[in-house]
Amino acid sequence: TKGNILFISQLLLSLSRDGLLRIDLGSQRWVWDLDKIYSANLPDNVAICFTDGIKKLSTEVQLALHTLSMFGSRTKFDCIKLLESDLNVKIIEPLEKAAAEGLVKEIEGSFQFCHDRIQEACYQIIQEHDRRYNHLSYGRRLIQRALEIGDDEMLFTAVNQINLGGPS
Repeated sequence: TKGNILFISQLLLSLSRDGLLRIDLGSQRWVWDLDKIYSANLPDNVAICFTDGIKKLSTEVQLALHTLSMFGSRTKFDCIKLLESDLNVKIIEPLEKAAAEGLVKEIEGSFQFCHDRIQEACYQIIQEHDRRYNHLSYGRRLIQRALEIGDDEMLFTAVNQINLGGPS
C-alpha cells in the first residue's frame, strides 16, 4: 500500500468482504488465514482495488454509482431524483447502500464520492460509447426539467452532460 491510507482502508474492506479478515467475537480479536491472503489475487494499486470492490457490489448499487459518476464528484439530490423518476430505476436507495460501504456520502443536499479515485473507478468501468449515450440522455432529461422550473444550476449540469455526450 506504500502507506496510502485510502488504499489500506480499501484493502482491509476487501479482505473483510472476501472473508479473509474477520473479527472473532468469542476471543475479541481479529483473525485471518495468512496462506489464503497470500494466495489471493490482491490488487497492487488503489484504482484496481476500488474497481474490484465496486464489481463485487450488487448490480443495483453498481448502476447507481455509475450514474453518479457521470456527473463528476458531486451531484445534487434533485438531479438524482429526477433521473430516478424518469428512468424508473432506483438510484437513491442504492447510493445510501454505497454510503454504508464508505464509497459516497450525503452532504448538503448532494451525493458526493468520498474520494476522486472512487469516482474515476466507477466512471472507467462504463464503456466509452455507453458513457456518451448516458451523458446525452441525462442531459436531455435534465434540461427539460431545468427549463420548466427555472433552475439555473440544473440547466448548467444538463448542458455539461450534453457536451460530454457529443462526438469524440
